Amino acid sequence: MSKIGKLSKPTDISEDNMSTVIQDIHDKINELVVSLNTGSDKSVPDSTKGKDNDIKIIDDQTDGNVKIGIKTGGTWYTVTAEE
Repeated sequence: MSKIGKLSKPTDISEDNMSTVIQDIHDKINELVVSLNTGSDKSVPDSTKGKDNDIKIIDDQTDGNVKIGIKTGGTWYTVTAEE
């Protein structure tokens, strides 16, 4: 599957190409779902796990917080929700 990219706006939408436009949108949505649907981890993954641009939900057992992890440049970065 290709890397998720920016969805470009079709320049000429007509009844003749509507099916193609809808299929392209459907494909991009599915790519997004697959990239986000990687399951949850119990701690922040080490740098050897995953690939750049992966996104994970982390139910961190070390501090009891749920985090969103994003891997970029070979490193996992996390954001913790604050109430």
